[in-house]
Amino acid sequence: MENKPKIIVRRKGEWMNRLKSYKVSIDGNIAGSVSNGNAEEFAVEPGLHKIRCKVNWCGSEELSIDLREGEKAYLEVKSGMKYYYVLAIPVLAVILYKLYLKIAGIKAPDYIYYAILVLAIPVFAYLIYYLTAGRNKYLSLGKDSGGLFAVK
Repeated sequence: MENKPKIIVRRKGEWMNRLKSYKVSIDGNIAGSVSNGNAEEFAVEPGLHKIRCKVNWCGSEELSIDLREGEKAYLEVKSGMKYYYVLAIPVLAVILYKLYLKIAGIKAPDYIYYAILVLAIPVFAYLIYYLTAGRNKYLSLGKDSGGLFAVK
């Protein structure tokens, strides 16, 4: 009986890209996909393998893993956009404040428009970075350090 090595990719359940599956590429070939909050197992031959995950044109950096007969590699893939909420929440707060003022019939102060603009610029710059130069860091792929498959 053959005891092939396995690569197990767990995807953290996240709001970002929750409706899209991440494609898992092993040695340049699409091996399958993993949906939000799930894990998939891929049988491979013993030896060195290069793993990468993608969603649309963005993805993760390549991860190399050397596996022997019967060995298992537990990996986790998640969004690489760590500071998205920290940047987006102040913009949302100012927009909601402006909406509140409009509903209450109070004239919004002039500085509100400047605040929205000043707060929105870093958000758009952050998004543009991850959609262009940082597109291979949009997803983070690494050893599984938490959750069901964590190797302690």
